[in-house]
Amino acid sequence: MKHLEPTKLFVAVCLLASVASLSALKGFIPRPQIWGTYFWFITYQFGFTRRGLVGTLMEPWLQGVDPDTAEARLVVVHIVLLLALVGLILVLAGRFIRHTRSVAAAILCAVFLSSHFLTTIAYNGRYPDPLIAVLLVLMAIALERRARLPMAMGLLIIGTLMHEMFLIFACPLILFGLYKSHWQPQSRFPVKKFAQVLVIFLIHAGLMALLIVRAETPSSQFMAIFQNAGISEDVARTVLEVQLSQGTGEALSYMAAKWQINWMNGILASIYSLFPSGVMLLIYWTNFSGDRPPFKAQSNFSRTTYFTLFLFSCYGCLSILALAWDLSRFLQFANLTTLLTCVLDTLIADCPTAERDSWALPHQDANDPKNYSIR
Repeated sequence: MKHLEPTKLFVAVCLLASVASLSALKGFIPRPQIWGTYFWFITYQFGFTRRGLVGTLMEPWLQGVDPDTAEARLVVVHIVLLLALVGLILVLAGRFIRHTRSVAAAILCAVFLSSHFLTTIAYNGRYPDPLIAVLLVLMAIALERRARLPMAMGLLIIGTLMHEMFLIFACPLILFGLYKSHWQPQSRFPVKKFAQVLVIFLIHAGLMALLIVRAETPSSQFMAIFQNAGISEDVARTVLEVQLSQGTGEALSYMAAKWQINWMNGILASIYSLFPSGVMLLIYWTNFSGDRPPFKAQSNFSRTTYFTLFLFSCYGCLSILALAWDLSRFLQFANLTTLLTCVLDTLIADCPTAERDSWALPHQDANDPKNYSIR
């Protein structure tokens, strides 16, 4: 595996920034997508409803203005979120490349940045996707740093209140990060310690899921708010009567029928959209997996558990397709979670013990030469 010299790291990051900028600019349009507009106007003023946090926070800035002004302000928000997303991804990619000092790491990041993920995010203005992506990257940063559990749970709560699909996207990533954080290659896996953290995580995730299920049906009073924001009556009615009022059982039934009719389109779209993810995994496992502790484990159960959680972290987000049909949006998130999983697998495995969260992780002796985490 060829190593990058320190002087070339900056050049590599600059090239990645160029690729990211081109990918985002290729899809960016100044006119927001109309189907995502309602997300910014759902509030808690008529009771607790799903997806109401963002609209409540943005209400002072968006309510009471004409549709053209609201549209211009939402374009500004979209640009800010897009810049924040690109910046956070470059920060995480830079840490990954600096840590491995590997050309392969730079190529892996380049494959992701040249995928359709940023292009799709840039194109889907007004949708919550840029915000969800920003929170996922922040989640990955939290999982590989100190106080990972409190930060991860905080982001999980905020993200779920913004949009329930964040719960589906984030949980596999959190589960893998917590599992990998407790890995001790030279001793038995600390089942009891990991179980304590896992219970905390499952309680939070379960409460968030229950909160979403028990959320009130949106009030018909939102119809006037949507129309004042420039949303057509047909779109507003569909949002209120289908997207925000449909139960989990109804969504599963609808999507089962949808997949029966469009299964071939779904398969072809998945192959096309997930190709960069497959290339990233091939690069990662070819160049970095050999010195990862789980690959050296003598227990087949340990290796199987690791591979299962690794792949679940990469592709668990696709379970959203059992509840909603928007292939061009949702499939691209698997490319992001694949990148985040590879980065977490590397940075958590080699994270110095001093940066670990002592109360959430098993004790490790920094003076022990066999301690893989400080090598």
